[in-house]
Amino acid sequence: MHHLGPDEISVSVIVPAFNMELFIEECLRSLLEQTVDRLEVIVVDDGSTDRTCEIVESLTPPDGKWLRLISKPNGGLSSARNAGMKVAQGRWIGFVDADDWVAAKMFSILVTEAESAGADLAIARNVRVDDASGAQMPAMQIDRWNEFIASHGRLVNPRDCPDLFTLDHSPCKRVYRRVFLEKIGFAFADGLIFEDLISSFQILCRANLVVLIDEALYFYRVGRQGQIIGRRGHSILDIVPAFNIIMDELWNHFANAELWANFICLQGWMILYLTSQIEDAYKNELVLGCAKIARKFPPRGLVRFHKKFRRDTVIWTAIELQLYGNPTLFAEFARTQVASQRAKKVASSDALRRFFIARAQVTSRLARLSSRRRWRSTNQNHHISGGPATAVEALRSG
Repeated sequence: MHHLGPDEISVSVIVPAFNMELFIEECLRSLLEQTVDRLEVIVVDDGSTDRTCEIVESLTPPDGKWLRLISKPNGGLSSARNAGMKVAQGRWIGFVDADDWVAAKMFSILVTEAESAGADLAIARNVRVDDASGAQMPAMQIDRWNEFIASHGRLVNPRDCPDLFTLDHSPCKRVYRRVFLEKIGFAFADGLIFEDLISSFQILCRANLVVLIDEALYFYRVGRQGQIIGRRGHSILDIVPAFNIIMDELWNHFANAELWANFICLQGWMILYLTSQIEDAYKNELVLGCAKIARKFPPRGLVRFHKKFRRDTVIWTAIELQLYGNPTLFAEFARTQVASQRAKKVASSDALRRFFIARAQVTSRLARLSSRRRWRSTNQNHHISGGPATAVEALRSG
């Protein structure tokens, strides 16, 4: 496709694909049938060895739509998305996974609402579709979405609304203003499998206005073999550097106590789930790495967490055990979510809680200084790309 002028493409949708011959056609047809005009679909083939490229090349886009295929060596999801962003020409950027599909009106609605509101991005809801049966289910945590809409409305400034950070973090179902992404120098963190979580915090920390579309427009396939959510091996340990990157964001954007409390809760639930899933050989390393993360929580965040989530005994216990740092105790609780007598003593100890807060006075201050040093060295010119491999490796050790 020839290079088009800045006003000729409305939306660029980037579709990373690795061995997606079973799903890619359904995905692309849903994009080529979009009701929005002047849309380009950029398929980034990430080293596929099946018929993915052949299927893409067999499709003919209708008038007003463009279909591009970029082939590159296998480098992972972040690498593929970043390659697509480098060539995208649209005023708005969207991402769709190759095994999913979207409603025909999705990008028309997202772009129209975002432009009308002057927002940096728009977010829609999704529907989960079972890969085997085709049964459709509501999005995960749909109750949280509904509560958020009822409490905060559809147009929010993330800096004034920390609860926005607790919603689904997938870049799919969203559309981003390209000049906004360029201004902040955004790129997905390369080399980590939790890139969606990182990108959500990085973008929301910098966005001025977000519009929520209270309509299910994205169809997310679940239960498919090979999905990242089903992994149990060493790659799950990527959550530790991912949390470190996010905490750098929070420290350097002066997150308030409410946002820290929400992050503490979110990472606690994720650690519980991942500890229960990961292979036994890596459990201790995961829990110890996350215990180091807990020592960086600021006192104000811990105090607010204890107050806000005091009625949720599972996450309350999990965070106290994370702060305590005993891998065996935490792994046992993650497996059963039933506190043993020893776990109950840890979670209910006022003396330990006071100790954790006192320790946080020192360790969080050191973490903040360390974050700002990393910020200066890896985010020059206000860019927030994933950075070189050495930066990621540095964050792996916290």
